[in-house]
Amino acid sequence: GRIVNLDHNNLLLTVGEFRSRLLAQDRENVNGKIIKINKKNKNIKIISMGHRNPQGLFFDKDTSYIYASEHGPKGGDEINIIKNKEKILNFGWPIASYGEHYERPGEDNSVLYKSAPLNKSHINYGFIEPEKNFTPSIGISELILLNLFNQKILIVGSMGKDMSEGDLSLHMFKVNEKNLENYKVIPINERVRDIIYLEKKNMIFLFLESSTSIGVIKL
Repeated sequence: GRIVNLDHNNLLLTVGEFRSRLLAQDRENVNGKIIKINKKNKNIKIISMGHRNPQGLFFDKDTSYIYASEHGPKGGDEINIIKNKEKILNFGWPIASYGEHYERPGEDNSVLYKSAPLNKSHINYGFIEPEKNFTPSIGISELILLNLFNQKILIVGSMGKDMSEGDLSLHMFKVNEKNLENYKVIPINERVRDIIYLEKKNMIFLFLESSTSIGVIKL
């Protein structure tokens, strides 16, 4: 899971569903959720649900929005924006997804689709649509939000196997009031496992998995 500070007293933590897919829709279980943890009294509150495998997490103090990136199954990687922390927002997994289940030896997918249908709409089934989905998957990883030239820029890493679908890259978006505008794809030719921005140094650090190295981008 990813951990970020929400405020002085609270942390945000992402929790995957660990292939117990239906637990992502169970409000009595933390699997497939983004949760808030009070550091003083250890109380837990579910912020959002219906997640498969959240890989990235960022809290924007300016808007109080939470940005999350998430691995889909075979296709259907997502960027989600949580704009209301007063009620539990549901992003649909495994009822809705733009990906498909992997075909695994000994697993009957026809049975799997009955319990986890992966409908190709979120809103039609009462869920929140992803702000952006990637099909085919890019192997989405961490994300950061920058303020550059009076414009918010969202940067998302990817860990795909090759460059055929824009994988092994940084994906940059302009953040507008209503949507994410596709801005630029920067080839890195490495699996970008993690991204950290140091505002005081105005530098981005990339944790590159393929070569077990650290890349630096100075802004």
